[in-house]
Amino acid sequence: MTWPPVPLRSTLGDWAGKTIAVGGQGDLNRATTALLHIGKVRGDGHVRVIYSDMAHEKLERPAEALLPADLTVSEAVLGLAHVRPDRAAVAPKVTNLGNQTARSAVLPLTLTLLTMLVMGVILSAPELILTGVVIGAVTGFALLAPKRFHSGTTPPRVFDQNREVFASGVYANLAIDDTVADPRGLSPRSRVDLVKERFGALRDDIVYRIENSALFDAAVPETQRFELALLAWDEMAPNPDELATEVEAAFDAARTRAEELGLDHLPETARDSGRRAARAAHTALHAESEGEREAARRRVAEILGSLALYYLPPVDPTTPTLIGQRKQIEPR
Repeated sequence: MTWPPVPLRSTLGDWAGKTIAVGGQGDLNRATTALLHIGKVRGDGHVRVIYSDMAHEKLERPAEALLPADLTVSEAVLGLAHVRPDRAAVAPKVTNLGNQTARSAVLPLTLTLLTMLVMGVILSAPELILTGVVIGAVTGFALLAPKRFHSGTTPPRVFDQNREVFASGVYANLAIDDTVADPRGLSPRSRVDLVKERFGALRDDIVYRIENSALFDAAVPETQRFELALLAWDEMAPNPDELATEVEAAFDAARTRAEELGLDHLPETARDSGRRAARAAHTALHAESEGEREAARRRVAEILGSLALYYLPPVDPTTPTLIGQRKQIEPR
């Protein structure tokens, strides 16, 4: 059965509520796949995306990002995963991709438990009340616990007509998008612009910037190499192809190194604060209630402000991404 193709230039909002598989060239130019579950479009024009980058051999739980609904599928994948996309399709069935289905059971569970408690009071049956409390506590924890309790390190699994499809099979089922140019056939300038787009998407993701801050610290050799490659880039130079290749290679190396270091790039005394800031930033972007998001935004600003590390992002609680502008020293 042919999987429904997904144009890479379509927007995330076009596929709200769907799980799509996107293929292309990953690390070391190997064919690889990324999986994205796209949530409903929110009132502020953003969508919650749960994604898993299958380019990595180590098992990592799916991650989340809050992205503009008008972002194209191609732009989203370039920013989130180690994949240069050239094909995509709607996956038939995907399991272990976050806990997006867990909350659907909350309302029926709540109504059932309320019924049990009310009947227990009316019938003066304490055992019924106790049973409802126990069931509610156990089931509620299973449904609403943080995502790590649901997915752990279990990778997502794809099924087609009840048969599991492994990574290579997923890639083979994806229709090539002929409207997207092969990166190898792009001009040197377009190749560099593509890297800048990928870097920009990461720069605008506050959780990523906290958890992988080495990518934004020029004191890290790999990041310094990337920044120097961008400075050296000159479309009019005699060797623009070589310069573009160096920009691509330097970015891939800098990103890989930053993700290897993770929060360990922070000073040892700041790592716990960094973890708290990342959790608070995630809550600020994804929490259901505005009150919870507002409190989390203030918490992020407070933690990062206290750390005062130049490579961590400035926080502006009034912006959708939470990332503000660096204050400039004004002349007297």
